[in-house]
Amino acid sequence: MKSTPFFIATAVSTVLQGLVVLVTTVIGYFAASSAFDQLSDPQTWSSPLIYGLGGMSCIGCLAFPIIYMVTGWLYTYLHQREGTISLENGALGGGLSSGLAGLITGIFSGLVSIVLTPLIYQNTLSNQIPPDLNFPFQTINTITTSFGSIFSACWSAVLAGGLGAIGGLIGGAIYSKQSRL
Repeated sequence: MKSTPFFIATAVSTVLQGLVVLVTTVIGYFAASSAFDQLSDPQTWSSPLIYGLGGMSCIGCLAFPIIYMVTGWLYTYLHQREGTISLENGALGGGLSSGLAGLITGIFSGLVSIVLTPLIYQNTLSNQIPPDLNFPFQTINTITTSFGSIFSACWSAVLAGGLGAIGGLIGGAIYSKQSRL
């Protein structure tokens, strides 16, 4: 496994994943703020903003697996430019670079969630919850977000590593054949 392709593929993947996290989080934050203002009126529950929150999750569900596999392929592409590559090296390098990028992005996403959850709560829900429940609700919400973020970071590293290995295998199959020709 070569270190330069590993670090480049990991950095590119981390930046792409971070951009997806930021875009979906910012859009989701503003959609949630608008949607919670409308929740008191049942006639507005079919608002496109409310459905937009689910759409942001769908974008992440579609974008991240593609980024993970492209990271594995990118590793093999960069590796074969420096020398020959085998299927094993493609899978190992692609899986490790994608897994590390998934872990870094999972931690980043968790930090963003830990910062934004109290902001969303203060701007939207604090007026709808009785005052004696405000502090316990916000505390429990922040704690569960923290634990969920840790779980999410670990899970994204495993998922990213697996899909990155598949991308690395695909790239290894393509580029190992080209090096034999």
